[in-house]
Amino acid sequence: NTNEDIKSYLEYQSNLNKFEEIPISSEVSSLQFIEQNIDNIINDISISEVDTDAVSNFIEKNFYKDIKLDNLINSLDHQESLIMYSFSWINVSRGVQKEFLTQTCISNSYISQSHKILSDEESELIFNLQNILLKDLVLNKNDAEKISSDYYKVFHDGFKCKPNEHIKNNFITNFNEVFNPNLFYRNGYLTKNVTLKVFHNIYRFLDSEIDDTDIENYIGFGDVDYMGSKFRNLPNSRSEIINSSKYFNKSKIFLDKDASKANINDFKNSFIHFAVHNDVLVDENQILSNSLVLSGNDDGRFLTPLEIAKLDLENSFIILSACDTFSGIEIGRNTTSDLYNSFLISGAKGVLSTTWDIESRSAAKFVTKFFKTNSTTTNDIYESFREAQLELLRSESYKHPYYWASFNLYH
Repeated sequence: NTNEDIKSYLEYQSNLNKFEEIPISSEVSSLQFIEQNIDNIINDISISEVDTDAVSNFIEKNFYKDIKLDNLINSLDHQESLIMYSFSWINVSRGVQKEFLTQTCISNSYISQSHKILSDEESELIFNLQNILLKDLVLNKNDAEKISSDYYKVFHDGFKCKPNEHIKNNFITNFNEVFNPNLFYRNGYLTKNVTLKVFHNIYRFLDSEIDDTDIENYIGFGDVDYMGSKFRNLPNSRSEIINSSKYFNKSKIFLDKDASKANINDFKNSFIHFAVHNDVLVDENQILSNSLVLSGNDDGRFLTPLEIAKLDLENSFIILSACDTFSGIEIGRNTTSDLYNSFLISGAKGVLSTTWDIESRSAAKFVTKFFKTNSTTTNDIYESFREAQLELLRSESYKHPYYWASFNLYH
C-alpha cells in the first residue's frame, strides 16, 4: 500500500529528527534521561520494506515540485550564476585528512561541476580569515588586497565557473559562517561592480523576496545596561540606534534598561535592529547556544535561539550589529549559526550580521548608511548593504576589510 509506505517512511524520518530534539526537550541534566530518550527512539525505528519509488514520487510531487533544473536556469538572468560550494574531507591515514572544495555552477549558458584538493594554505584562508586580516591591520602590514586576492583564488582557481565573469552571483555553501564573498578581489574588490548574494539554501534562492521590499517599521535595541556583568559597554550603540530610527516614520527604540527581553515581542513587517553583544550561554542542561545579550540579571539577559524561534517575525528583516553575531558554537569544518536559523524559523526574510568582532564606531557608520540608503535612495536591501560597504571602503579610517567585510547579508 503506497500510502502506508509513505506513512512508514515519514515516521522513520520523524524518529530520526527526534535525536536533535532531545537537548531541547530534556528538563533535567541527566545522562540517564538522555539514554532513556535514545532507547525509546531506537525502539520506535523499525521500518519494513518500503516502496522507495512511490515515496520518491510522493516527496517530489508534494515537497520538491519546484526544484527542477529548468526552473533554476529560468530564474537566472543573462550573465547571472548560481554557484554552490561544498566543503568535504576524508581521513586518508591516522591523523591525516584531505580537504576538498566542490563547485557546482548553473547559468543560462552552461552547467558545470568540478572540485579540487585544498592546500593547507587555502584551508587556512577559509577558516582563519578573521585572524589573518586582524593581524594585517594591527601590524600595519598593508597586505589586505593580497590577502583578499589569495582568498578569492581559493574559489576561482581550478574551477570552470568564475564569479568575476558574471554580473550577478548567487552563492549557497555548507560553510556559510566562514564564507565571505565580500573579500573576493581581482583587480579590485568584486563587490564594487558585481552582485554577490549568499543564500541559506536552494529554497531561499527560489523564494528570494527580501531585496526589493518596503518596510516602514523600525525596532531598535541598544545601549544595553551591562553593569555587573562581564560585558563591556557599547558606547556608540545608543547613537547608532537613535540615528537609524530617524529614517522611519514608525519606530520604537529600547535603550539602557529597556533593552531587555521584556520588550521582545512579535514584531512583524519591521526592521529589527540589535546593537548588542553575542555570547555563548550554557543552560541548566549543559546545552550550549549563541544568544543575544540584553539588559537584565544573570541568565535573564540572554535571548536564546529557542526563544527567538518561538516569536512571530513574519516579513521582518534582522540587523545584528553586535560582536560576532553569525558565529556558531564552534567554528569547524561544517558550521551553521543557530541565531540565524532561529530568525528564519520565526519568519524573518533575512539577516544582516557580523562574522567577527567589530569596532563599534565603524559598525555604527555602516548600519546608519544602510538605513539611510534604504529609506532615501532604494528599497533594495542588497543595494543598501553594498552602498554601506562602499562607504567604509572609500573612507580613510575604515577602508581595511576587517572593518567592512565582517558584515554579511544572508538571504
